[in-house]
Amino acid sequence: MKVLLLNDYPMDSYYKDWEKGITPGQQLWGKTEIDKMDGIEMIILSHEENKFLKKLGNLFLIQHLDLQLRALKYSKDIDAYYSPFGTAATKLLLALKFLGLLKTPIVVMIHYPLLGMNSKNKFKRWLGEKLFKGYDRAIFISKRLKIDALNAFRISEYDCKEKVHSMDWGSETSYYEKFINEEEEEDYAVTNGQTDRDFDTLIEAFRELDLKLKIFAKADYKPKTKDIPSNVEIFTHWINNSDLCRIYNRAKIVLICFKMKRSSTLGLTSLFDSMSMGKAVIMTENPYIDIDINKEGVGFTVKEGDIAAWREKINILMDNPVLRKQMGKRGLELQNKYYSLEKFGLALFEIIKSLKK
Repeated sequence: MKVLLLNDYPMDSYYKDWEKGITPGQQLWGKTEIDKMDGIEMIILSHEENKFLKKLGNLFLIQHLDLQLRALKYSKDIDAYYSPFGTAATKLLLALKFLGLLKTPIVVMIHYPLLGMNSKNKFKRWLGEKLFKGYDRAIFISKRLKIDALNAFRISEYDCKEKVHSMDWGSETSYYEKFINEEEEEDYAVTNGQTDRDFDTLIEAFRELDLKLKIFAKADYKPKTKDIPSNVEIFTHWINNSDLCRIYNRAKIVLICFKMKRSSTLGLTSLFDSMSMGKAVIMTENPYIDIDINKEGVGFTVKEGDIAAWREKINILMDNPVLRKQMGKRGLELQNKYYSLEKFGLALFEIIKSLKK
């Protein structure tokens, strides 16, 4: 089988970075594992070639129009399209499929609510259901999000058992192993992330803590307060995965603080990073992440925006280094046993191969 991989970030450059050991394999969403197996050839196109088409697509709310138009040229030469971020890079393809103008199967990963799921508008809900059914295989990274989608569109699990799946993502544990060493920890906690992060809550929490906080934010981040505590450092320069892992390795704990603006797996990437590095984690509650952090003993969750709760949980871990080590060890064990890239790649391989049955 030949499968064309499309994504909303540049798979071609990420693949080169993976080859150089700069980025972990999970950022390629199964390609690195499928390449090791016989039966599927996964192809990557250059992400951007025509900036005019990209801008034109954005004008009509079709992201990555340039990429999708080039992908269409391969429709008769491949067996499927695979997109790890749903409609982000398949909106045009899905529309053509809806109109009966495209026959090539589409396989997607779903992390966010689908069009019409939460709408009271009957037309939007009808259209969302039709488009959802246009996917030949839909893989949810969250069991709850899958249930929400099926309930919203009034589809039974039995009726869609061939097409709709839930699956655990996984990290390339061997990538992280080279950064884990006996280097002495330093007196700081670390937090990072790009999407809907709530660094301001952490800044307020650290006003009364005897611990440094290192924040790695996107370039345009501006804290709400001008009065930044002396124990808080904010970095807005780009940092690659390798350097971030080295920072994680020296940190006491990892903090993942965000605002749940919609139902999604927000925070999952950072959670896997911390678990793979063997670090205890404190994270904003997210019912759409299938790992129960508290129950599994890898860290604590706190309610969104609860400054006092953040202080309390941080103090518990800082006062108990043995507990920190136990949580870090447990997270690493879970990552290796249940949430590895190898398991993810094998499950994805079977789902794609099922298109030929």
